[in-house]
Amino acid sequence: MKHGIHSIVCAVVLVIVCVSCATGGDDFNPARPQSNPIQPFFGHYLGKWRINQDDADEAAMTVDATTIDFTNLPCRAILGKLLGEEKALEMIPTIEYGHYAISYSLLGVSANSNAYEMSREPYTFSYLQDGVKKTMRIDFREKSQAGYYSNSDMLVVVLNVDQLTITGGGEEEVLTKDWTFTFYPNQKNEGYLQ
Repeated sequence: MKHGIHSIVCAVVLVIVCVSCATGGDDFNPARPQSNPIQPFFGHYLGKWRINQDDADEAAMTVDATTIDFTNLPCRAILGKLLGEEKALEMIPTIEYGHYAISYSLLGVSANSNAYEMSREPYTFSYLQDGVKKTMRIDFREKSQAGYYSNSDMLVVVLNVDQLTITGGGEEEVLTKDWTFTFYPNQKNEGYLQ
C-alpha cells in the first residue's frame, strides 16, 4: 500500500511541475536552473522497477548530461504477467536483453523538483518459449517522464507502455497494455556500472 501511495504522489508531483511550467506559475522560472541545479543526480544508481503497483526486476541506471542508461527493463516480470509465473520461470534462463538508453530534456523547474521529458526509443529482448526463439519489442507513449526531487536527491523515471509486439514462431502478436514502468533508485553507487 505504501508503494502505491508513493507512485501516486510521484505522478501528482510530475503533473504539478508540468502544469506549473506550462502555466508559468510562481514556482517556475526558466532562468533558474543554476539556483536549482540539475547535476546532483548524475551518476550510477541501483534500484527496482515496478509495473503499475507490482514490484518487478532489479536494475541499475547511469545518468549523464543527456542520457539515462538502464542495465535492463523488467523483462522477467513482463513474461510473468503475460504467461504466468510458473511458465516465466522456465524462460528466465533463456532471456537475452541489453541496456536501454534514452535521452531526456528539461521540461521545467519548481521549488524542490525538476521535470524531464523522455525520448521514445523502443526496447527489444528475446527468449525461448517451448524451444522457439521469440522477440518482444516494447513501444512507449509520448508521456514518459522523469522527476528529480531535491528532498530525496533521487531521479524517478516513469515509462508509459504503448504496446508489445511479439515475433517468432508464427504470426506477429500485438498486445496493448495499460502498463507503467517506474524505476525507483534506492542507492547511489559510483562504481556499479562501467
